[in-house]
Amino acid sequence: RQAEPTPNTTNDKNYSTNGVVDSLGTDGAVAVIRRYYTAINNHTYRLAYKLWGDDGAASKQTFTSFKNGYLSTDTVEVIVGQPGRIEGAAGSRYIEIPVSLKAITKDGAVQHFAGQYVLRRTVVDGSTPEQRRWHLYSAHLSQADKQHP
Repeated sequence: RQAEPTPNTTNDKNYSTNGVVDSLGTDGAVAVIRRYYTAINNHTYRLAYKLWGDDGAASKQTFTSFKNGYLSTDTVEVIVGQPGRIEGAAGSRYIEIPVSLKAITKDGAVQHFAGQYVLRRTVVDGSTPEQRRWHLYSAHLSQADKQHP
């Protein structure tokens, strides 16, 4: 097993010694959002739920409520905006990432949403690899009039 690279909070991206972008930088956080919507589109709601911190509890919903919230959704397209800087606080790293969503319901209605996700990961010595990966921490999304490209 390879050791995890040390996070660099002064740059937008973290690079391992071989020059490859690692999962601890902004690319890793963006990948979580993309995996989240892929899971929703594949109706693998348990996987989507687990991408929230604390095994889904950070979504502030039970798994059943979370799943039921997507029952009328057919597909969701996500456009991820420019991630903010990785910020540190109290043994954690946070990043805010703007998104634009186009959701299509099973009856063909189109809904647009815009806002941002905040992702968090732990950097405390002794934390598990699971705790050290990016998780969805909060979402601030609202219905938007603006058309999704």
